[in-house]
Amino acid sequence: MCSNNDRPTTQDNVPHRDLNVRRLYSYIYQFQYAMAGKPHTILYVGKGTGIAASLLSRCPGHPRVITLDNDEQLEPDIVASVLQIPLEDGAVDVTLCCEVLEHLPFDKFAPALCELRRVTRSRLVLSLPDVRLFFGGRINIPLLKIRWQLSLPRFGISLDPKKKFEQSGHYWEIGYKGSGIRAVKQKIRAAGWRINEVRRVDDWSWHTFFDLS
Repeated sequence: MCSNNDRPTTQDNVPHRDLNVRRLYSYIYQFQYAMAGKPHTILYVGKGTGIAASLLSRCPGHPRVITLDNDEQLEPDIVASVLQIPLEDGAVDVTLCCEVLEHLPFDKFAPALCELRRVTRSRLVLSLPDVRLFFGGRINIPLLKIRWQLSLPRFGISLDPKKKFEQSGHYWEIGYKGSGIRAVKQKIRAAGWRINEVRRVDDWSWHTFFDLS
């Protein structure tokens, strides 16, 4: 539990990634899931540029947002590993941990989820990179909204984990050998979380969201 293998981010290499237009779609999902329970306190794991955390604090009710990151240069409220969070049990209503845990080896995934379970009173909004094939679409009709999506696994996909890690710092993603969606769900449940919804981001299908309680 006492490891500090969180993602290696710096003030220099984060902004170009977090300001990508497609990432805004991911932010919308974060806000919708996080604010559904009208939280008073939110723990935001992986501060990045701080854009999302800042916007969350301006949502209705103006929840208190506490940022956590292992990179002190990002000036988070708490400098710590997600594997050892210096907060009391049930300290926050909702935790957001989006595009963070893939920067840990997969065997640290469950321990990180357990630690997040300890400090979170109500809900965890989790998102992870997903390399599986995805087909989706939306049909909007006045007074009637129909939404459909289909996700298929990419059998035999050729990935070089070493090269991927060098490029992005990702030890694993959903769809890699050994970290398929079934294995990910098993670890989530084993950590004490209930899966309420799993959803790909239509406009950036590389992100899969888990609404957990």
